[in-house]
Amino acid sequence: MFSTSILSFGQRNVSIEGFFNQNDTSNTAKKRASTFVLVKMIVADTVYQSTFINNEGFFKFYKLCSTINCKLEFTCLGYSFQPVIRIKENRDDKIVFDCRFDINHFTDSLFKLTDFKFPNTITYEYCGLPTYPDFQLRIFSNKYGFSFENMGCYYFDEKEANKDAIKKLNKSLGDNWEKVFWNEIKLKLK
Repeated sequence: MFSTSILSFGQRNVSIEGFFNQNDTSNTAKKRASTFVLVKMIVADTVYQSTFINNEGFFKFYKLCSTINCKLEFTCLGYSFQPVIRIKENRDDKIVFDCRFDINHFTDSLFKLTDFKFPNTITYEYCGLPTYPDFQLRIFSNKYGFSFENMGCYYFDEKEANKDAIKKLNKSLGDNWEKVFWNEIKLKLK
């Protein structure tokens, strides 16, 4: 696993946020990162929470970090990569990172692999007519490591049917993954 350690001294709750390729004037790297990159915060070898990158290259974790040591992990369609990271701002209540990586080259390399597949994809089943088109939900869900599957126009208890999938996603993405996922969908598919 590739990661970046954040060392904070003293016990304090901090907001962690950052920019991905902030100086990309063409916006292609920001757009590609916003589509394919997921940022995870690791605390004590466990995913504490995940977040997405918006179209401007900005990311922010929803929950405050309350530990002196956590790590950031960046994944593109489930594959880890390590950007160059520097601290842009470090205050008592907030840490802001400047992250740089040639995401265009990395994603192009992934797509050119003849044996490319999404690692450990989990199936999440739902029913009925979705608010958003199936193909768009599938694109975003692949970034989070699961695949949305529409089972048709009959009703079943989605939480019960996806109990195992939810447990695995809580472990791999943190317990706030569903909120983060739907916030990204609402923001990007308006």
